[in-house]
Amino acid sequence: MKTLIVLSIVQSAFLILLLLSKKEKSRSGSILSFWLLVMILSQLYYLLVYHYSEVLSQNLILVLACTPLLAGPAFLFYVAELTQSKLRAWFLHLIPYGAFLLYILLNADNLAIDNGFLIPTNGGSNIVSSYYGYLFVLIPFLYILWSYSFFKAFEKRLKENYSNTEKINLDWLKKWILAAVIFMIISFPTIYLATRFNLFPREYSFRFIAIFNTVYIFVVGYFGFKQTTIFSDVISLSENSPKYQKSGLNDELADVYRKRLISFIEKEKPYLNPNIKAKELAESLGISVNNLSQLLNQYEGKSFYQFINDLRIGEVVKLMKDNEFSNLSNEGLAYQSGFNSRSTFTKAFNQKMGISPSEYRKKID
Repeated sequence: MKTLIVLSIVQSAFLILLLLSKKEKSRSGSILSFWLLVMILSQLYYLLVYHYSEVLSQNLILVLACTPLLAGPAFLFYVAELTQSKLRAWFLHLIPYGAFLLYILLNADNLAIDNGFLIPTNGGSNIVSSYYGYLFVLIPFLYILWSYSFFKAFEKRLKENYSNTEKINLDWLKKWILAAVIFMIISFPTIYLATRFNLFPREYSFRFIAIFNTVYIFVVGYFGFKQTTIFSDVISLSENSPKYQKSGLNDELADVYRKRLISFIEKEKPYLNPNIKAKELAESLGISVNNLSQLLNQYEGKSFYQFINDLRIGEVVKLMKDNEFSNLSNEGLAYQSGFNSRSTFTKAFNQKMGISPSEYRKKID
């Protein structure tokens, strides 16, 4: 336990130094550094509570007890920056931390920490001490869910603007957020059973959180450090957005644009470019990105990502039936058709054709 916590603190400090020493600094890197600093203070709190509570000032430990309430907002700030999501009035997210810190400062003489739990020194009970443990799970849980909503909106924007999302899809973040949700769901009843029914020692629940934080820091810190900056031209578009309502794209104009789109695709085959973007295709057609997105969403029933990959699948099927390309593997045909990822090709092919590329090829042979 002690070794894990110390390791996470050292690891966080090292990652902060690496981020600060980067030549090309980014806003997301700065926010990640802030989150890592919060996690250092949170882990330091657990370290002091379980290993040095008798040799250090209780007031210091009480003040550090507030820092886990910053972890959720800090993580949300980081996800918002990575996904280019709008987060208004960010300072309001610091209110729970500020309110709890103020409560601690005003009542420090009447409070103590026992195995990670806040208790009154007079032996009684109050609302804050009774529900203190739940704050450590409930608030981060809400922020994790909020972060996930940002990710889902970002994922949709990507598919409206890119045909290849392999290197910018933040898939690691999605998996980690889902893992964190599962952890939070497990943690809440764990703390409840420990505090209400004393089914096992209370300290186990907080040790559980401390160990999770260690893994949390490693995963987010490692992938966050590696994360490339998301392209700045990812824009927010949706079928029901006000931009669509004021776009001026009626059925008649949509038909003109659609014919232009089909003609351009047949002649130029832009989908063979593995990195084609909605912005580039729109410029080639002489229309706005907004109109192109609306045309595909409302009149074709597809995102830009799906539209381009469906065309690529059509090209793959065409090549599969051509004896001239019979010597190429499925992967080779995919690259020939504009895909630059085997996994993306296989998934897209299964979704479009209902069977795997290998099964389809056997079927037509």
